[in-house]
Amino acid sequence: MRTDALLVCASLACLTALPAAPARAEEDPAPPVALRAVSPDGSVLGPCPLEHTDVRVEISGYVARTRVTHRFANPYDEPIEALYTFPLPEGAAVRDMEMQVGERLVRAEIRRRQAAREEYEAARRSGQTASLLDQERPNIFTTSVANVRPGVPIRVTLEYVETLPYEDGVRRLVFPMTVGPRYVPGTPTGHAGPGWSPDTTRVPDASRITPPTAPPRRSGHDIAVAIDLDAGVEMGPPRSPTHDVHVRRIDARRAHVELAQHDRVPNRDLVLEWPVSPERIASGVLAHRPDEDTDGYLTLLLQPNASPPPAEITPKEIVFVMDTSGSMNGPPMAHSRALMGRLIRDLHPQDSFAVLRYDTATSALSPLPLENTPANRRRALAFIDGLEGSGGTDALAGLRAAFAYPRDPSKLRIVVFLTDGYIGNEREILDEIQRRIGAARLFSFGVGSSVNRYLLEEMAREGRGDAAIVTLRDAPEEQVTAFYKRLQSPYLTDIEVDWGGLAVDRRFPERIPDLFAGQPLEVHARYRRAGRGTVRVRGRLAGRPFEQTLEVELPAVEEQNAAVASIWARERIAEVERSMHGGTDEAREEELVQVALDHRLMSRLTSFVAVEHRVVAAEDAREPGRTVTVPVEMPEGVNPRTAFGSSLSLARFQPGDPELRVEAPATARAVTALFPFGETKALRWEPRLGRWTTRFLVPRGTPEGNYAITILIHLADGTQERLERPYTVDASGPEVELDALDPVRAGATVRLRARQRFTAADRALHRGRRVTILSDVARLRVTTDGGERVALRLVEPGVWEGELAVPEDARGELELRVTAHDVAGNRGETTVTLPVAARAEDPARVARSEAQVDATGLGEGAP
Repeated sequence: MRTDALLVCASLACLTALPAAPARAEEDPAPPVALRAVSPDGSVLGPCPLEHTDVRVEISGYVARTRVTHRFANPYDEPIEALYTFPLPEGAAVRDMEMQVGERLVRAEIRRRQAAREEYEAARRSGQTASLLDQERPNIFTTSVANVRPGVPIRVTLEYVETLPYEDGVRRLVFPMTVGPRYVPGTPTGHAGPGWSPDTTRVPDASRITPPTAPPRRSGHDIAVAIDLDAGVEMGPPRSPTHDVHVRRIDARRAHVELAQHDRVPNRDLVLEWPVSPERIASGVLAHRPDEDTDGYLTLLLQPNASPPPAEITPKEIVFVMDTSGSMNGPPMAHSRALMGRLIRDLHPQDSFAVLRYDTATSALSPLPLENTPANRRRALAFIDGLEGSGGTDALAGLRAAFAYPRDPSKLRIVVFLTDGYIGNEREILDEIQRRIGAARLFSFGVGSSVNRYLLEEMAREGRGDAAIVTLRDAPEEQVTAFYKRLQSPYLTDIEVDWGGLAVDRRFPERIPDLFAGQPLEVHARYRRAGRGTVRVRGRLAGRPFEQTLEVELPAVEEQNAAVASIWARERIAEVERSMHGGTDEAREEELVQVALDHRLMSRLTSFVAVEHRVVAAEDAREPGRTVTVPVEMPEGVNPRTAFGSSLSLARFQPGDPELRVEAPATARAVTALFPFGETKALRWEPRLGRWTTRFLVPRGTPEGNYAITILIHLADGTQERLERPYTVDASGPEVELDALDPVRAGATVRLRARQRFTAADRALHRGRRVTILSDVARLRVTTDGGERVALRLVEPGVWEGELAVPEDARGELELRVTAHDVAGNRGETTVTLPVAARAEDPARVARSEAQVDATGLGEGAP
């Protein structure tokens, strides 16, 4: 009978499986360690299976073709399954996958998602090496590799194509490298995937988008990136604002770029930019048609050439909404405050404004919009400077607060949303914008090193605005200047494309978004037959009619530019997904599946699967008991101690009186907590903390286990919010065993190893969880009977090592006292007795004695 054991390759990753307790520093700092796989009992099994990621990019004009290779190896003595969740660009059209097992290459097939899963599982059970690629979000993917044999390297390579954005004279490539921690609202319903979060009623696949995170130090996984760039026209010098890169110019339009050897930690997005003058951006059509009997596909790119007079400045009412959740704590929050400060200072004199903030709850600077006066700006800046990051990322509450905020009908409402986008309920956000945007516009600012670009871009699209990403290495001033330029410059609206009689259909996007200054028009379409004609692009610019023409020839056969067909299919799939915001439609889902299958493309409902048909696992090892999940790096600048949010003084504690803090508006009528022990308490507002607080009793004798508090927030408008806060009662002190790695002799230096023992009580607390705490020891101390402390260092999760200087006069036994405190505050203490061996004699004196014995003839073999 097979027993599944989910292993997490990280020493601290599993601490996020529970509601985040305040992390406490160990007594001795931990050194950098390689990426490790750890079993549920705390024992270290070896390195993680993902050894390296290799990225190769070929750029031709505005189209990029990228191949990503993940190299896996098995460090164990039996076959394993490896799982790895990773990001790709939100616009990536993933069109191929292949698996190399040793010297054998297997090309993947595209299947309906469930069929691909069944084929993979059948191969897994049969002892065959197989790989599966699933799409969880347009920018999150999971690779599963079954029956990875010891000593046999496996390479899984995927290929995607995309078009590269152009804005304000700069073309840009972005390659994301890690998946940030997601806020997951809703009631838990199960745990189908390997992530740290359970699936919930509001995020049904949460366990598939919340991979464990590596410890906050260097992991063993690195990445290499090489880019062959052909801009198609003369370009300025390529540069990366996020990484150190080596650039070798080939000529005026070409360059080779590589990621520097010392900058290969995959913890932030790689951004590469190269300047191209707008005058050099040629408007035209890129087409692909393999033969006359099939459909052709095209991409139309047009750079508006109008130079309108300056538009009359329309007074605006700008509602700024700031994400102040735990994932923004630290550098992201500091960057967000700097960005907001500049946005406030650069407001137009005619504008009014408001500042809202949200995390688990929302609040506002003022009940009504403020006029742009020096006093109000100072008031806003003081409010912003006092904001810190904590709690969950309830973006839906922040969005609803912005839409419900009082408005002046004489002004254009602009919503500016600042966030890292680390949420799992993206669809709820986009549905809300679709329903409530009205005549307003929404602009998104992504703040951080590896933000959720898919969410930010889609928010701006649905809100008829624009998205900007401000990395932690960007100057906020440049982004603010560009933002206000967007607002104050005329933009092209009501855009239509007249194909002039050409046999063109299935054009995407179906609703062409407004174009702001410096942005080109990009349209993807299908054509049925060759032809030549005049394409007219019409719209309105600064309130006046706009028209621009372009002579186009659609070829009967064009074997080049195959990426155009994949990009068209990807855009069509995206349009189908957008049409289902707010619900599902079986007919539309079937349309999505057929497009993906016809074009051999990844989607939410289709997956790639590759199976090597030779059986590689022995009959008795065809049911591998180890599933190893590869952790991702925490995004640069994100504080792992606050990223997952916590409203309790501890999320894991003994019976006693812990403190509960709730983030809710100060204007709330009441905040009430319903405790599982039958107690109901009203919380009080604490101005110093900006929170509603209370202490509650966890009765002595309460059984250890997992519980939940229900929190009711009665808002000033008469509505009520309901929150659930899980926590764990833990009354058992941690048990630690201590061993000497060397013989204990007087005067010797002995290596000691301490290891937490994973007890039956510990296992009971985490039974049923796919990701568990491997070590909950927060502090560990070892002292001699004379009171001297042994310096320890953490070398593995739940394992410490140190050196003990044995006294010169030690005889008989040596007593050591081991004291451990866990994150719940429990204390465990034990005394370890080490027998002291007789002191070894001086090696030189021993050698002389042996020589004297041999000289007497009583050497080897003597009686």
